[in-house]
Amino acid sequence: MNKREFLEKLRAELTARRALNITEIMTDFEAHFDDAVCDGQTEADIVLSLGDPAEIAEQCAQDAQSAAGEKADVFVNLRSSNLVIEPWNGSGFDVHIKRRSTASAHDDDDFIIERDGNGLRVEQRRTGSVVAWLLSVFDVRTVHISVPKSFSGGIRIRLSSGNLEVRDISANSLAAEMFSGSIRINTLVASSMDLRTRSGRIKLSDCAGDANLHVNSGSIVVAAHKGNVNAKSKSGSINVETDAIAKPSEISANSGSVKLRLNRLEERLALSCVSGNINFHINELSADLSAKTASGNVTGYLKDGTKADFRIGSSLAKNEFMNDAPSGKLPVVILSSKSGLSRLKKL
Repeated sequence: MNKREFLEKLRAELTARRALNITEIMTDFEAHFDDAVCDGQTEADIVLSLGDPAEIAEQCAQDAQSAAGEKADVFVNLRSSNLVIEPWNGSGFDVHIKRRSTASAHDDDDFIIERDGNGLRVEQRRTGSVVAWLLSVFDVRTVHISVPKSFSGGIRIRLSSGNLEVRDISANSLAAEMFSGSIRINTLVASSMDLRTRSGRIKLSDCAGDANLHVNSGSIVVAAHKGNVNAKSKSGSINVETDAIAKPSEISANSGSVKLRLNRLEERLALSCVSGNINFHINELSADLSAKTASGNVTGYLKDGTKADFRIGSSLAKNEFMNDAPSGKLPVVILSSKSGLSRLKKL
């Protein structure tokens, strides 16, 4: 599938779902193709990294409905720019923009910056000429947004091409949707995090809150987290370290391995991959756990004395635990590999 075929199918899928802002969505995807081609990618590579147009249209329709009923205190919509959000000691919001070609920060006419009471909106204007578009691609800008340390509102971000970094802030919610670029979040406290990138990496470090993470092409790394984690990657590995899972959760990779370090499992958890290994360490288990791979090995470590209904469904299986008689009250632990070894060991 080439660019024209992809965009035609995407428009048809968006129209069928009566998605909002179809023109804006199509403009973003056209810009993403242009930027990626400038970076040396072929149309076939870009189509592969973006994924199925039907799935993209469904997600865009859902995101638009969610956004319609949600007022973010900070809204950012950028085309070809990096974004950094960090705290400062001042009151209100501070915005400054740096170009790659200069170390100085200054205002930029390509951006709309609006402050309204306790809210902030930053949007990058559409480039009208080929020259302006080329400048935006090669002279990449970084938008720095400083929020007061007392900030506790919502943040909603859309990036067509660029990287996102958020550090050392608190927020009610953080939602980020990116077409091409990586997401790095350090020391964020938020009730909810919904982070999605079609081509890039997601990394969370020392954060707290419920996290939903989705990547089409790229890896997911979660380190020293406190809160529930749902993570999905179509092409890339997932590595999660969190304190507790207290809501039903899923961590899955189509092509790539899954690694998990968890202190307490309090609600059911499903680990899965199509092609890759699964490795988990869990200190306290009081809910159902399944770990399944089609091609690869499953290796699990549980605390000595863990009681559960163990079901190791592989031809090559090793289990160091006694299988207590199922009583209907014990958690169920399922390990399964169609073409590999399943092992359950004591910590």
